[in-house]
This record gives sequence, structure tokens and C-alpha cells, in this order.
Amino acid sequence: MGKRRLACVCVLALSCGPAFAQELPPLQREPQSPMPRVQTPPAEDVDAELLRLTAEYGIRQIALAQLAMQTSTNPHVVEYARQVILFHTGINGSLSELASQKGITLPQSPNTIASEARTSLLELNGRLSALNGTRFDEAYLDAIGGDHRAFVEACERLSAAGNDFKIKAFTTSNKIKVQTQIAQASALARTAVPTAAKTAPRK
Repeated sequence: MGKRRLACVCVLALSCGPAFAQELPPLQREPQSPMPRVQTPPAEDVDAELLRLTAEYGIRQIALAQLAMQTSTNPHVVEYARQVILFHTGINGSLSELASQKGITLPQSPNTIASEARTSLLELNGRLSALNGTRFDEAYLDAIGGDHRAFVEACERLSAAGNDFKIKAFTTSNKIKVQTQIAQASALARTAVPTAAKTAPRK
């Protein structure tokens, strides 16, 4: 079990950058999402914050999905994780173009996202890496679903105060697609993760 856990962490470290190579901080709580609470910035900074938020969200989602593809033995969960990676890599072109037009530098890997978000992601990675089988699937789907919902809520709040039409249109389109992923994750949690795994007492 120890070797398997170490292997999962190493795979994520190689895939997502040097940030994951360090020792994980001790887990103090069981986070529902690695996304910290987003405060609404001044009006002139809202558009930049929307792009940064989207970039960090994509980095988190890809990192967790890569871990799921390496750890899960459930083909439905693995396929969902693959689709998550395809979705976020697919929108990177539009995201980078918008950021370039606004003169904004976006984070590119887990070790370049905001420190609070990075700590939360490391914590969640440590928690998931300690699990396997249906326990991992359940925890992964719960975490990624929570991240989806937190992202949508933040986008709705920030977009209402945004000024750039292109960024608002991109955010709205992206939000609709993420809501589809929320529904897919919820359905997968109900149908693909055995009920026994959800009702058995946790050790």
C-alpha cells in the first residue's frame, strides 16, 4: 500500500510540476474543494481575476484528473477524468489569447498558482493519494464536484461585475460546460460508485 501511494504522488509530481515533489502538509480537515473563497476585486481588476480564476481552476482539475487516471480502477471514473483533461486543455488557447490581449500573465502549473490555492491542492492531493478503490473514486468525485460548483459560483459573482464583453462571453460559455460536468460527476457518483462504499463505516 505504501509503495502504491508513493507511486501516485510521484506520477502527479512529474505530470504537474515540482510543486508536488515536496512533502505534503498534514491534513487538518476534509476539504470539499481545493478552491479558496474568492473575494470580488475592484471593478477594474474583475476581468483579470476572471481569467486568473479560470486558469487556476483548470490547473487544479487537470492535476486531480491525472491522479484519478493513475489511481482509479473504475473505467467510468477514468474516462470522466480523461474528458476533464481534454476539456481544460481544449480551452487553454482561448484563455491564453484573452489574457494576452489584456496583458495578463496567467499561472501555468500548480507551483505558480496562488499560495492558498496551492496549499489546498497539495492537501487534497495528499488525502486522495492515501485512498484506493471505491474510496478513492468517491472522494475524487466529491472533491472535483465541489471544485466545479465553487468555480461556477465565483464566475457568476465576478462576471456580473466584469467589463470586457469577450471575457464575459468566454466565462458564460465555459460556465455552461462546467455545469454539464457537474451533472456528469453527480450521475457517476450515483451509478458507478457502489452503494456499499458510501454506507460502510470509515476506518
